[in-house]
Amino acid sequence: MNVLPFPHPRLMRLSGRLLNPFMTSGPMLRANARALRVPPEDLEAYVREARSVAPGTFLRVGSELTTYGVPAEAGSSPCRLLAVAGEREHDLVRRSLPVLAGAFPRGRARVIPGVGHAWNGEAPELFAEVLLAQVADRPLPPALVEPAADVRFPSPEGRPAPG
Repeated sequence: MNVLPFPHPRLMRLSGRLLNPFMTSGPMLRANARALRVPPEDLEAYVREARSVAPGTFLRVGSELTTYGVPAEAGSSPCRLLAVAGEREHDLVRRSLPVLAGAFPRGRARVIPGVGHAWNGEAPELFAEVLLAQVADRPLPPALVEPAADVRFPSPEGRPAPG
């Protein structure tokens, strides 16, 4: 089973190849830091660490994002899985949460209201609470909500089901 696929994966991979040489440039890193809401006091460390990433890593991450599927063994996994995303995360990610969680017998999906992709930095106290609850097998903080129920599950070919 695939999570909901990225639209136009070939185009995404091509754009990744074109952007790859610029991924560690100052303007690109500053734009990415703004998108991730990196606090100004952490910007220097963020840039330094991002520049230490091996050149092909961004391409491999992009490729993985466009081809990821839930492992066939997920249905027999004894592991607890918590699929979480911020409310302001990309729609595709939010709609994939129940698909991913539903593949695991002990899977669950939640959305964090009021935050985006980098929700762990936007709400660090809540992030710590969520981690502790998941690791200790305790109830999740009440701030987390169920994802929207209007998810269209992918077809067997991995394309979104008509809808």
